[in-house]
Amino acid sequence: MKKIEIIDIKRNHFEELGEIILPYYKKDPMNFLFIGPSGDYVKQIAESVARKVDKTINRDAFRVINQYAVEIFRKYEPSSLFIDRDFLKSYIAKEMEDLIEKEKNNPQFKNYVKTLSKSKRSIDYLLEIFERKWEISRIDDENIISSNELYSEIDKDVDGDSNLYKLYKHLEEKLEEILNTKFDNSKSIDKNYDQISIYKWFYNELPKLEKTLGNTLFISGFFDIPPILTKVLKTMFNMFDNVIFFAWNPIDEESFKSLERILYFLKNEGFEINYHKSELKELFKGIYIQKTVFKNTVLEIENVAKEIKRKIIYENNQPQDFGIIVPDTQTANAFAEFFEELNVPYRLKNDIPLSESVIVSKLLLPLKAKYSGYEVEDLLALIEAGYGGERSLSIDEIESLLKAINLYYDYPKSTLKSRKEKWLNTISKYLKEIKAELNISDEKERLEKQEEQFNELLELMHTLFNLLEKIDINDFEITYYRELLNIWINERIINIKNIEKVESELNALYKFHELLLTLEKNLSRLIDGEIKLSKFYNILSSLIETEKFRISERYSNTVEIFTLNDSRFVHKKYKIFVSFTDRNYPSIAVNPLLSQITQTNNYSKISELQFRENLYISMLFSDNVIFTYPKATLSGEEILSSPYEKDFEKLFKVKDWDLKIKGEEIIPVDTYEIFSLEQAALYFAYNNLKSDIKEINSVITEIEDLKVKRDNYNWMLNDEINTGDISHNKISTYVDCPFKYYLKYIANIKGNKDFSIFYTGNLKHRIMKRLFDKYPAYNSIFSLIQNEKMLYNEIKEIAMEEWDNSGVEELRSYKIVKEIEIEDIASEMVIVVKKLVESYIFFGSSRVKNNQDKKTILYNKVLKSEYSVSGRYKDYNFFARIDRIDLLEEDIRFGMDKKKEELKPVEKIEKEALSIIDYKNSKSFQSEQLLFYYYILLNNPDWKSKIKGKSIFLSFLPMKEKELGKKDSLKWMKIEDNNIYIKYPGNSTSYSKTPLKEFEKWFDDVIKAIKSAEFYPAFIDDKNKLKYRFLDYLRMKEYNVQNSSEKYYTCDGGYNSNGKDNKCEYYRLCSVLGWGKYINLKTREHVKSKKNSK
Repeated sequence: MKKIEIIDIKRNHFEELGEIILPYYKKDPMNFLFIGPSGDYVKQIAESVARKVDKTINRDAFRVINQYAVEIFRKYEPSSLFIDRDFLKSYIAKEMEDLIEKEKNNPQFKNYVKTLSKSKRSIDYLLEIFERKWEISRIDDENIISSNELYSEIDKDVDGDSNLYKLYKHLEEKLEEILNTKFDNSKSIDKNYDQISIYKWFYNELPKLEKTLGNTLFISGFFDIPPILTKVLKTMFNMFDNVIFFAWNPIDEESFKSLERILYFLKNEGFEINYHKSELKELFKGIYIQKTVFKNTVLEIENVAKEIKRKIIYENNQPQDFGIIVPDTQTANAFAEFFEELNVPYRLKNDIPLSESVIVSKLLLPLKAKYSGYEVEDLLALIEAGYGGERSLSIDEIESLLKAINLYYDYPKSTLKSRKEKWLNTISKYLKEIKAELNISDEKERLEKQEEQFNELLELMHTLFNLLEKIDINDFEITYYRELLNIWINERIINIKNIEKVESELNALYKFHELLLTLEKNLSRLIDGEIKLSKFYNILSSLIETEKFRISERYSNTVEIFTLNDSRFVHKKYKIFVSFTDRNYPSIAVNPLLSQITQTNNYSKISELQFRENLYISMLFSDNVIFTYPKATLSGEEILSSPYEKDFEKLFKVKDWDLKIKGEEIIPVDTYEIFSLEQAALYFAYNNLKSDIKEINSVITEIEDLKVKRDNYNWMLNDEINTGDISHNKISTYVDCPFKYYLKYIANIKGNKDFSIFYTGNLKHRIMKRLFDKYPAYNSIFSLIQNEKMLYNEIKEIAMEEWDNSGVEELRSYKIVKEIEIEDIASEMVIVVKKLVESYIFFGSSRVKNNQDKKTILYNKVLKSEYSVSGRYKDYNFFARIDRIDLLEEDIRFGMDKKKEELKPVEKIEKEALSIIDYKNSKSFQSEQLLFYYYILLNNPDWKSKIKGKSIFLSFLPMKEKELGKKDSLKWMKIEDNNIYIKYPGNSTSYSKTPLKEFEKWFDDVIKAIKSAEFYPAFIDDKNKLKYRFLDYLRMKEYNVQNSSEKYYTCDGGYNSNGKDNKCEYYRLCSVLGWGKYINLKTREHVKSKKNSK
């Protein structure tokens, strides 16, 4: 008997179906079989029957179709081996690694495979295509393939000369070999079988072995039937006495058109069919559909969570009555965190890749270090993970120590032997130097601390390198790494303490262990003997991107947070679809490997229909459907609702969701808005109420203390600050605003900085580097500037090439903007370059017209450009990128003007000198910047001898035509014999001779303030607590020096040559401090007044 039952999609589907099949099951449980499409669906049917029987049922009678086929196969082919999906993943990963090695003579294909192997989800994408194309190759019926839209598209596209087809053919041929060979390499009739091959065996071979499989067969739940399953089902229809197929009634909605294909298939198999299409609107009778909109994303999450708790408390609902359908992991985690605060039990059904687990990342570190060539970054990560043993040094301190002995910038890749010898010898040698210095130095405290730190560093590195020797092998047994990890974990070498989210990380650890075991089993079938470490690492790295673990286990009576797919056949009293925006609904997922080769948009259409079908199914398994979405992001960007919203409003009676709470206030207005301890504390504190609850009173006390602190700001920390590596930017930031230094470098808060304002400067810097790298010698560039048109074209060509890297994304797409901007910049840079070459350093008066050459120094050649360099001054590591260092063959001699008793540049003399240049986009500069660069070179082993005995010019080059001087190009100071020669203010040609020690005093004063944790904001306007720029500092000490328009970036803006708003990047954050008394974001008037007083 073949019978078809046409059923509608209903929320009580599982109960109804359980009721129908119960008599058949009771009659003969051992000859009864129920077949469904998925584990979740079959499980719910079995549970429905179990509830009605009220005793243990025969669970073998309820099977997913692929599991049933495998079990029957194993019964008749016990000596054959089943190859599961895990094996196929390992197989694809292994074959890609082999191809990268083999295809050396085909670089295009090799690079294609190599790129795929490094892609995070390439295994998933390839497996999806491979399984379907492999299935197509196993079906000798073009009509079956052509009737399925997705399969026919894949069959058409994955063909021909594409790299994807070539890769598929390779995988197909290799799998054919595996299937025809036992894993002991002997040819046998007892072959290996994958799922598709088992299906083929089921409909080709099983009927020859068996006439019947049972008495009664029930089939239900199928929304689509893949091509090969049609042949499996045909066989099953003929091998059961009674077949009852529960088919979904077709619906007048395009996304459900597959339901009619199923009925057409059944009709051809002899089932009598009589149906009338259901109207979608009719199916939703009795389902209440609502929607609501929130101001922003945060309010959406908070208000939905609060409303759920309100309904649980006041409307006699249970947590399990609610399901929240989320579009992504971020939204799911946000709901989970807020439910924690509200004390609402929830279940986060959210599987994430093993690659995102902290513990799994730690376990992979040794392999990664070996694979990557023991890079410094990996060695530090290993120490942080505990592979170096217990430590008191922080990672920042270890970095700083390595930089001090020039190991941090060691060769990027190295052998372990070489890295170990160099590092241990360098650290040991430095320790000897410290010990030798201890015997003769007065700074015993500092040196003893250094000795202690470097001794610990040496011990850490010894431990780490000795441990890494266990993994420093090219080939190993397949089980070696797992066994090694077990030893390291048992011996507590791997530090798994202090890991957050213990439950989820333990789940990840168990899953990773399971993955290693599975991988070993599968590789042992594919590889004889040992495996290359690099290949093992690449395969494992690919698999942890596809293998997932569950964040939390299932608990009863919880609010479920899940994805659309997971929510389909789960009935809930309330289903809330959050973030119902045009970005998420529909969410069209197309395999990127297919989208690259297809000529049509069919995959997107198929994906959208599938998504819409899933959405309707999920909605139908609910009593109340609620759609919510935010109007805007937190930053105010508009968010559009889903295009489905208008469709639903036409189809259904969509009403506004009547939330009892839809607050936008942080502090609850009334008691009925309180749903957490934190909210209760805020309410009590704001209304000056007392509570009997200890935790609430504790928060109230904290708030009272905060009120006191509001009027008594303390801008100093209690602990001394470690300055870390020091750059000019750090020093400059502290002088601008110590509080800004704290936010940026101590609190590590990212500011709201508009980097587009720097694009012109960045482009000009690149032009100067490219131009003077090509023409480093003075004579070569001098020849070029004689032909102004040629110089213009060369600069323009460089600018065109460098434009896309200049930092402004929006400008790249506008050709006309690019051409106009580049023409302007090229014209301006011609003038700047000519001025620099012809009038490098001028030391005469701009009023004197004669003998200009005698008052001009020219450079000989460019030594370095865009030069990264470091040096150690006292106990501090300095680092910088210097725009340019030039060699000069002339110097300036200073002499005393006896009439004025002032020091003036007298003449140029033949003597080798150096010039350190910084390019500027304006005429203002910060003198301490180049002095900082000088001290780096002075304390750098490669430069110390080069600058000894030479004069050093510290020069700034404005790269704007209007900022250039009439006679000179560079704004300069000069260092000679431990003195700085700095020009007088105004148009004077006289210079102040200032001891270089003054800069050291200024620098030490700034560093002392940083280490003392003095982080006063600029807006306090207190001259005793804020620092001056170096030249202003000298003027305060009565030195007669220019201030060179030195910049102080203040809260509400500063000089910006691009005309853009140049507020401090933390302006919005500091504006929040306005709630306190006496705080006003004002400019540093005390600096201006001091300048004006001179």
